[in-house]
Amino acid sequence: DSEGWQVHTHAIGDRAVRVALNGYEAALRANGRSGNRHTITHLELVHPDDYARFGRLDVLASMQLQWAVRTVFTLDALRPYIGEARFDRLYPARSLSAAGARLAGGSDWPVDPLSPFNQIATAVDRTTTNSADPTPLDPEESLSRGHSLRMHTRASAFQMHSPNTGTIAKGMGADLIILDRDITRGPVSEIREAAVN
Repeated sequence: DSEGWQVHTHAIGDRAVRVALNGYEAALRANGRSGNRHTITHLELVHPDDYARFGRLDVLASMQLQWAVRTVFTLDALRPYIGEARFDRLYPARSLSAAGARLAGGSDWPVDPLSPFNQIATAVDRTTTNSADPTPLDPEESLSRGHSLRMHTRASAFQMHSPNTGTIAKGMGADLIILDRDITRGPVSEIREAAVN
């Protein structure tokens, strides 16, 4: 931080997230605000006491919400080990945002497929077509369609210090694609089928 590096930390569990936030807080106390856009990515579990710290510390919350679904990974490989209280607050996107965190969308490619339209849709409906259980995972943590789109465009551009991209406005770079459908309307599930023309 003192050398101007933007730090990107991976943290899955609530203890790891807290340790990362503690580190960023220590850097802020030592060096002051420098304009670095430090980030914690994944954020599968965040303790509620830490939600508001993201905004206070100007730490970006980079989430891969295509994972916020009921699959063998969350239901069988995770739920029995973390307990119901933690399971009921997986991927707390809406809670983080409401507490002042800036959310940015990321794919975790090449670990996960590069499927931005699935990410955008899943942030809204928290379901997947690849599971026998179609029930949304913690639907109270869903984002609005507009918030999901901003998270995956404007906020990601902000994270990468790309001030001339991420929005459509006079003077901005024309970093555009044309889709085969209007993903701001219609069923959320159809966002997943969007293709670039």
